[in-house]
Amino acid sequence: MEWDQQIQHLGGILMGLLSEGLELSPKKLQELTCLESRMMVGNYYPYYPQPDLTVGLVSHTVLGVIAVLLQDQLPDHVQQRVQKHKAYDVGQPNQEPNVSIVVFYNLSNLDIQLRLLPKLVSSDKPAAFQQFTVGAYLRAFFTTELDESLVDYFMA
Repeated sequence: MEWDQQIQHLGGILMGLLSEGLELSPKKLQELTCLESRMMVGNYYPYYPQPDLTVGLVSHTVLGVIAVLLQDQLPDHVQQRVQKHKAYDVGQPNQEPNVSIVVFYNLSNLDIQLRLLPKLVSSDKPAAFQQFTVGAYLRAFFTTELDESLVDYFMA
C-alpha cells in the first residue's frame, strides 16, 4: 500500500511537470483522470548464454499517458531501449538476470475527447489528427497488430 501511495505521488509530480511543460494549469492532466488508473507490469529476464537465439517483441506503442520504468542493473541499456521505443529483451548478455517493473498511468474516463491543444492548431497549421475518445483509442489499440502504428488510424 505504501508503494502504491508513493507511485501515485510520483505520478502526480510527473503529470504536474508535463502540464506545465504544455503550458497548462499544473493540475490539468490530473483533472483529465490521468492518475486514476494505473497498471503495473513486472518482467523477469533470466540470463541466457545465447541472447541472439532468444525471441522478443518488435518495436511497439505502449498504452498509457506516461510509463515509469524501474529496472535493475542495466541503466545504460534502459536508456538505449527508451530512446529507440523498444521493449524486447528476453535474454541478457551480462550473465545476470534482469528485473523490470513498469507502471502505466492511464486515462480512466473513456468519454474524454482527445485532440490537439487549441494553441497548436491554426489556419496555417491545421490539426493532423481527428478528435477521438479514449474509448475509441482503446478499441483501436486492442484490435491493431502489435507492430502497427495507430498514427494512420486517427489521421485527419
